[in-house]
Amino acid sequence: MKLFLKKLLIFSLLFLTIGIAGFFAPPTPYALRSFLFAQIDKDSLLVNTPAPRLVLIGGSTLSMGINSQLFKDSLKLNPVNTAILSGVGLEYMLNHSRQFIKAGDIVIVVPDYDQFYGNKMYGQDGLLRTVLDVSRKDYSVLSFNQWLNIMPYLPEYVYSKFNVLEYKSTKKNDMPAVYERRSFNKFGDHTANWGQEPKTIDALSEIISDFNYQAINELRNFKDEMQQKGATVYVGFQAMQIRSFKKNIDKINHVHQELHRYGFKLLGTPEKYELADSFLYDSPDHLTKKGADFRTKLLINDINGYKH
Repeated sequence: MKLFLKKLLIFSLLFLTIGIAGFFAPPTPYALRSFLFAQIDKDSLLVNTPAPRLVLIGGSTLSMGINSQLFKDSLKLNPVNTAILSGVGLEYMLNHSRQFIKAGDIVIVVPDYDQFYGNKMYGQDGLLRTVLDVSRKDYSVLSFNQWLNIMPYLPEYVYSKFNVLEYKSTKKNDMPAVYERRSFNKFGDHTANWGQEPKTIDALSEIISDFNYQAINELRNFKDEMQQKGATVYVGFQAMQIRSFKKNIDKINHVHQELHRYGFKLLGTPEKYELADSFLYDSPDHLTKKGADFRTKLLINDINGYKH
């Protein structure tokens, strides 16, 4: 029995040592190419882009669904698209962005609909990898709910540090894959898929979780704080495939009703941003160049509707 306990202790200590080593090890070469590291570039844009500015906050519905050049040409604003993916969670998107917002900024927040349901707003694997690989200073300010939500992804993260495939070299002058740090343009728009052949698109799953009013509270707090800074905050709607939209119409309508009830400045309606498959690239809310152009023009019209 003592021998068994001794072996168990040795094994446990070895496992713990490997886990700690993986936790604190630097990002792998594969991770360094990830589009999550585009946050560094987007933070630099937020610091250096001059006024007047248009700041976009959201997930991949914005990062892969906007042509900021159209904003610049039509609205005479300097766009900064901070969006990367929804997996970092709405709470992190807002908390990370608020430090960069300045007086006079126009801010558009476009959360995915599922950020208002269940625990999605607290982040998933994308948040864990962001705070451990991209911006370690942020992990100390995560809330209890955020840590609770991302901890199940920790074993896979630690394992990745010992995966030999993560250390496969790639030539720096190769064309970027669709999901790499190099996939974004000077405004922060994801453009690596522009001109590529669209994929077959399946519909999103039906949202089955309960509404999470903390998402509304986070948005309200963000809006109030930004208004005190002298910025204007609008809330927009996720661009979504028609079939996926119809499957989740009741959940989407509930989001719309709650946003309206709490007095947010809303850009258009959810129905306005239903899109045919011909506008989609590889998922129900990742757009082609044609889709990004179409969706951006809709947003321009809705912004102008508030200005007149």
